[in-house]
Amino acid sequence: MTTNSYIETLFKSQILSENRLGGGRNNRVSLFELEQKKVVLKEYYSSPKDTFDRFTKETNFYRHMQKYSINNSLVLIDSNLDKKINIFEFLEAKKPEQKNITLDLIVQCANFINFLNQESSLDNAIEACFSIGDHINSVERRFSSFEFLKNSNGVGRKAYEFINDILYSDFFKAKKNILENEKESINEIRIVSPSDFGFHNSLLDKNKKLIFLDFEYGGIDTPYKLICDFFSQPDYEIDTKYIALFIEKLSFGDLISIGTVKRLLSIYKIKWSLIVLNNFLKEGSLRRKYADENTDELGLVLKKAKDYYRKKKNEEY
Repeated sequence: MTTNSYIETLFKSQILSENRLGGGRNNRVSLFELEQKKVVLKEYYSSPKDTFDRFTKETNFYRHMQKYSINNSLVLIDSNLDKKINIFEFLEAKKPEQKNITLDLIVQCANFINFLNQESSLDNAIEACFSIGDHINSVERRFSSFEFLKNSNGVGRKAYEFINDILYSDFFKAKKNILENEKESINEIRIVSPSDFGFHNSLLDKNKKLIFLDFEYGGIDTPYKLICDFFSQPDYEIDTKYIALFIEKLSFGDLISIGTVKRLLSIYKIKWSLIVLNNFLKEGSLRRKYADENTDELGLVLKKAKDYYRKKKNEEY
């Protein structure tokens, strides 16, 4: 049975239209208009070479939210393991704009984390960090992926120089400062975390309520990674003056060291600079030459990473 036939059978309704909404390289998201309603279909990428089970990881996270009637996300209607698809109720909402990122929305983010943190049988989040060493290693291992750029020309070489001469140099200094000031075993409070958490994975409905999405990497983690990612993610700027308030609003906030958060942020801004540069890895994975048709696009990626890091490096906490 095709996916479309499955949907029509499930809802006993004919599909009137189908529109691709996006979803990135790991999944496909589509809007289906049926005779009586609209639904959102999410199809999860899988292959013999990719053992990461995105479907199960995210489905289990939605089941956790259903168990506690958490309504800050899409409503999961149906899951099909064989097809690796989830079907959600459609919700009228749109991506929040930078100008609309207010204190109220930041508090909503903290409250969502509080709602999530109830008894759970979830597995660990992807790249969960339970020690200072875990945080450092999660950033440090990203550098080796770009080593192939060393022998490239043009924009590839410029990217390598930025990574090696600036990002790695600053990472080495930040790592030294962290190790000198932090114990290897930080307060190991464990929380339920969406992992890839921030406004980039949210929608804003007509009542100014945030709806959170994409839990493929979620699970059990410590709050330090969640907080540092939240304030470092480059698609939305969140003033660092809200760090203390965000932590205060968390139900476990009194167990978090703001000093540790601030020190770890020094390497998380480097981590996110490298994530911005991931477009170079798409080319590098195939060991392609940096041809003329790629130069402009990759040049813009490099500029975005440099601009982001320049701004973040000068932030005051």
